[in-house]
Amino acid sequence: MPQYMIGYGSLVDEASRRRTIPDAVEASPVTVPGYRRMWGHRMDAVGYVGATTFLTVVPDAAAEFNGVLFEIDEDRLGDLDLRERGYRRERLQAGQLMPSVAPPDALEGDTWIYVSDPSDLIPPDDEYPIIQSYLDVCMTGCIDIARRHPDACADFARRFVDTTGGWSGCWVNDRVYPRRPQRDVPYAREIDTLLRELLPQEFAAIRLDTGRS
Repeated sequence: MPQYMIGYGSLVDEASRRRTIPDAVEASPVTVPGYRRMWGHRMDAVGYVGATTFLTVVPDAAAEFNGVLFEIDEDRLGDLDLRERGYRRERLQAGQLMPSVAPPDALEGDTWIYVSDPSDLIPPDDEYPIIQSYLDVCMTGCIDIARRHPDACADFARRFVDTTGGWSGCWVNDRVYPRRPQRDVPYAREIDTLLRELLPQEFAAIRLDTGRS
């Protein structure tokens, strides 16, 4: 039976999600009420050089965030669980999504989201910072969504920033020496312009990651 997944971080980006789920080409922009997206999930991830704080969502009846909805075969859920280890996969209630464009023809299966408990949130610090190479993947996906749906989602990247909490000056620009396997960042100027506008203090505090011996 087909299943559906909410992407709100790196899974917003087509290339990133297809590294785990090659068939996950199409994704529909949605708003998900009842959760708050936060910087607060830290781990030493396989494939990353150094520790990192990642995005997560926590239950919050007063909050909402924008993300994407994509289909996944039931027998591939385990592959995504492995990628998203440390999170809890939770089933959304029927009718909880607010589609930005026409959703898939029929959501006959379950819709899932990876969440954390609020008590497990740990804000970024100097040892586990926000890293630009991970944020670039997330925002590249957001900009692609905005360009595919300019009428409904022109502000998708801006809403990503605005509906994310926990921004911090503990943030490193690792584009030169990326802590994660990285491709070119075609929207680097657009990403930086938006971040500088919306997060001026945090953006000014970003330190350059010069690599490690």
